[in-house]
Amino acid sequence: MKKMLGNRKAVSPVLAVLLLIAIAVGAAVVTYAWVMGFVGTQTQQAGGVLVEERITWNNVTDGNCTVTIRNTGTGRATIDIIYAGLEPGKYNITIDNFKTATPPGSALGTTVDTLDIDPGEVYDINFVLNTNVAGDTVYIRILTTAGSRLDLTSTAPTA
Repeated sequence: MKKMLGNRKAVSPVLAVLLLIAIAVGAAVVTYAWVMGFVGTQTQQAGGVLVEERITWNNVTDGNCTVTIRNTGTGRATIDIIYAGLEPGKYNITIDNFKTATPPGSALGTTVDTLDIDPGEVYDINFVLNTNVAGDTVYIRILTTAGSRLDLTSTAPTA
């Protein structure tokens, strides 16, 4: 066996272990940096997170509805458009103008086509579906400019 190796010397076992530990620590640091960058990017993209507080039917014969929503996210949410329909997944009514009020319950303001909601803010959003929804289940989808959505379901009372 000695003749096969000749005069070659190997790395000492202690130095080999130290090299392996250094490589493992380096790989862990690179992985940590990549994961933190990815998570930070995803969190910034999320920004505003809209949640439903309540849905109030003001007049079911014309589909007048007020949705109260809150932004629980860390960034501003800008509502761009609202869709509604009477079947799941079929949003055949487009609402691109709506009235808003903050704090909820106060007088409705002017009609707007977008709405900026800062973190922690709560808004009433009022819109009319222009159809009789008495006793129907209505499906509502609220979309933000960032591409996030809030899907709501509510059964309107009978007239």
